[in-house]
Amino acid sequence: MADFLKLDVQGFLPPQVLGFVHKCAREGVKICMAGGTIRDMILGREVKDIDLTVSRDALALAQNFAETVHGTFILLDDVEKVARVVFEGYQIDFAEFRKGSRTLEEDLSLRDLTINALAVCFADDKLEAPLTLIDPVGGQADIEDRLIRFITGQGIIDDPLRMLRAYRFAATLDFKIDPASREMIRRYGALIKNTSVERIAYELNALLGAKNSYPALRWMAEDGLFPTICPEIEDMCGVKQYGYHHLDVYGHSFLTLYYIEKIEANPADYFPDKYKGEIEEYLRHDAKSVLLKWAALFHDIGKPQTAEENGEKSTFYNHDQVGAAIFASFARRLKWSHKHLEFVEKLIYLHMRPFHLVNVLRSGEVTPRALGRLIRETGDELTGLFVLAMADSLSGLGPAKPDDCEALLMQLFETTITFYKEKVRPLLTRPRLITGHDLINIFHLEPGPFFKVLMEELEDAQVEGLVTTRDEALDWVTARLKELTVNG
Repeated sequence: MADFLKLDVQGFLPPQVLGFVHKCAREGVKICMAGGTIRDMILGREVKDIDLTVSRDALALAQNFAETVHGTFILLDDVEKVARVVFEGYQIDFAEFRKGSRTLEEDLSLRDLTINALAVCFADDKLEAPLTLIDPVGGQADIEDRLIRFITGQGIIDDPLRMLRAYRFAATLDFKIDPASREMIRRYGALIKNTSVERIAYELNALLGAKNSYPALRWMAEDGLFPTICPEIEDMCGVKQYGYHHLDVYGHSFLTLYYIEKIEANPADYFPDKYKGEIEEYLRHDAKSVLLKWAALFHDIGKPQTAEENGEKSTFYNHDQVGAAIFASFARRLKWSHKHLEFVEKLIYLHMRPFHLVNVLRSGEVTPRALGRLIRETGDELTGLFVLAMADSLSGLGPAKPDDCEALLMQLFETTITFYKEKVRPLLTRPRLITGHDLINIFHLEPGPFFKVLMEELEDAQVEGLVTTRDEALDWVTARLKELTVNG
């Protein structure tokens, strides 16, 4: 770590910022760098978000800086005098002392966490000298102890989202949360309902974006904050499972999240090594890592509503369909994007499919038609479905679980990927043998949902090698329509 008494900021800040802050200091403006910027410098983390606190004229200074560096000026709060400048990958926030504070120390004491209440101030004659750390509430010691601690309970009352931020910082920094602070969250947790769902959704996704979010999310559940935001999760508590499982639905769902993070950290420990790069590439796109974690938490959310017990046996028929609908309701409540909602909903709906095919594989071979349908239903999320299935399988250690589950999942994944590359992808990269226009002009069919069904069945026939030419495709459609007519 850096020197805690003096902080050398030269290596962290772009020269444009250093030049500007010293110019301000020479002109008599008290200008300081504060908050998470200092925390990250002390921890040796890359600094891209820079928080500047000034004694006056924050908005004018931000506008002037934006013009100087040809950056983008964004007004954040006209009342509290907060503005942001974005340039060259940096985000610079300018703010005056908050809530009428007369001193920097008073401003820092009004912040949320001790580790975010640190600052250094610039002087006009110290361009290169290390700057003295200002630490009125013990943030330096808490960084050394890797501890998240609220400054006061009033900070939570002023902005309840700070409770979620505490867990997010615990996850992203790999810190623990002070027991007294967790007690504050238990006391004030209901206040989170006063926060906009957009802000809540942002913090939850940022938390799950950490490589090791599992501990922080468990703490948030234990402290009652997660159930307050998502009461559906608590419905899984105490729902017993037998056979493949050793935990109730609630414990199993969190353990599945744990294994998702294990797989994401090193796919080669769970899948054939030659697919490591492919899985890593998949996870890099469009928040898929975070969305897979949501799918892990919610994949069995339908079990409480579908549970039926018979002695030492439980059944959860259609829990995948019910769970997909429950998740969609939750995601709409938090105003998720339609694209992300559909991603998780699809994985929940399909999460049992690999296990059904594993049972088939255990006693024989999976047919080309079954593989083709799995590929068509999952689309671009085939890899994600198998990552979820592997985590789901690893999370079940019940007495009835066969020893070969993970091995057969790996075999099925490899078989499916190979089948896709050798059989399905070539079909997708060349023109269709027949089109919807052919169905209208040659077979005189009315456009509608049946078109899709017929074309998918034709694709299955192509995948199986039953149809290879346009004439064969036309003959196949003729025979299929005749068969449907005969069967009514």
